[in-house]
Amino acid sequence: MKDIQGRAFDFACSVVRLYRTTTATKTAEPMLGELLRFGLSIGSILEEAESIHDKADFIARCRVSLREARKTLYWLRLLDATRTIKSPRLAPLTKEAREIVASLSAIIREFHRQPLRTSICTLLPLATTLLRSPAAPPMLSSRFPPVTIASKCAAMDTNSPPTK
Repeated sequence: MKDIQGRAFDFACSVVRLYRTTTATKTAEPMLGELLRFGLSIGSILEEAESIHDKADFIARCRVSLREARKTLYWLRLLDATRTIKSPRLAPLTKEAREIVASLSAIIREFHRQPLRTSICTLLPLATTLLRSPAAPPMLSSRFPPVTIASKCAAMDTNSPPTK
């Protein structure tokens, strides 16, 4: 996720530089405004997604960021097609916007492949080690025996109800 956040930040900086250095005509101003708006929001939404602990909310934020990236790509294509800004200045931004769209699409696809509860169980090896360590408080290790955690995670992975 860090890679896409960094790319989105760098992309936003490039959009700001383009906006600053472009002398806007009456026609170009609204298009550049929309490009700036959507180009900046990709990264800010991804930053928000980073703090989300619920998988469904995280995916929802990534989808919003993907939607913003697609809108940004639209405005870049429109600016190029109308020859409002010279194509060599837009080409690198358009390429990066396409790559950001592809990366966000891949992230969303990957998260959809993972069952909702499985991500909790990826911590099982660490939890088992911690619970068996001499430093673990006796109350904690007796309340959450590793076998019980393992059986519940296995039940979640097979989509059957967890055993008690």
